Amino acid sequence: MNRNMRRILIGGLICGVIGVITYFGVTFIAPYSLIVPLRVDPKEKTSIYHPSQLSLPYDTLYIHVDDSTRLSGYWIQAADSPRAIIICLHGISAVKEVNLKLAAWLHEQQIASILLDLRAHGTSGGTFNTYGF
Repeated sequence: MNRNMRRILIGGLICGVIGVITYFGVTFIAPYSLIVPLRVDPKEKTSIYHPSQLSLPYDTLYIHVDDSTRLSGYWIQAADSPRAIIICLHGISAVKEVNLKLAAWLHEQQIASILLDLRAHGTSGGTFNTYGF
């Protein structure tokens, strides 16, 4: 076998190995990392990690869903009688506390808000985040 043929075979073998690794990564690892979010401490995501830091009137809220998973959140009251109620949801691998500054502004605008930790996030229960499927 000459040198060029050997280089072609080694290059093909390397490409094949990279292809197999990519296939398994995309097929098995990437989807799992999307439905099992990394749980984080609120202090890692924001400097304000409790409604009392902003002097917001709040109640702790727990919602029990069909599969016995408990979702946790805050009910932030409006300054006076509420004009509306807004449900604030966070992104993947975040926590309800990232919306506390928004809740403070809504409070000033006489709008009550509900801040929830999604399934498998923050202090809510669950292992998987299925995005409704």
